[in-house]
Amino acid sequence: MQRSLLVTALVVVGAAGCGGSSSSSLYHGGSVPPPTTPVYQISPGVGTPSIIPGQDVGYYVAANTGGSFRLVWTGDSRLSGSGRHFYGSVWTNGNFTTSLPGCSGVCPLNGSTFVSTVKVIAGGSRIDFDSTAGSDIQGLDFIVDTVPALFDLVIDGQRNPSYVTFPATANGGQYSPSGAMPFGLTAD
Repeated sequence: MQRSLLVTALVVVGAAGCGGSSSSSLYHGGSVPPPTTPVYQISPGVGTPSIIPGQDVGYYVAANTGGSFRLVWTGDSRLSGSGRHFYGSVWTNGNFTTSLPGCSGVCPLNGSTFVSTVKVIAGGSRIDFDSTAGSDIQGLDFIVDTVPALFDLVIDGQRNPSYVTFPATANGGQYSPSGAMPFGLTAD
């Protein structure tokens, strides 16, 4: 992940959601997860791993210092023959200072993907998303002013931490599964 991309991105938080779906039928994540939610250290500056689009189904999270994160996902349509349904929410107990759906074209959204505007809720703020991905890599970059960033990520109606990986500080920066859902991440 390029730090300058996230740090210099100027996005008006609160602009209209992206994608072609109507938000009325999409996932709405609710309130901030409780303080007992597991929080892990993510190694900043590692970037996303070499993902094989359409084969390596799952979510991948990367980070830089200063509350900068990239969340991407891909399906396994090359193996399964069909797309996967990805949806979820990202929260902070503070504010999103930047929200960049499609990662400036690095992980572009397809026409069926919806990413909400930043929602101010009790105890913080939230972004919801709803997507179908097959052999593409989709995602968003965001910056929060308060860490941890909290995640609740679903694939085909299932919360499966083994399909959510990040460069874990506790594992020497190797991409490792989250171990819980929801969960939080904070950079070293």
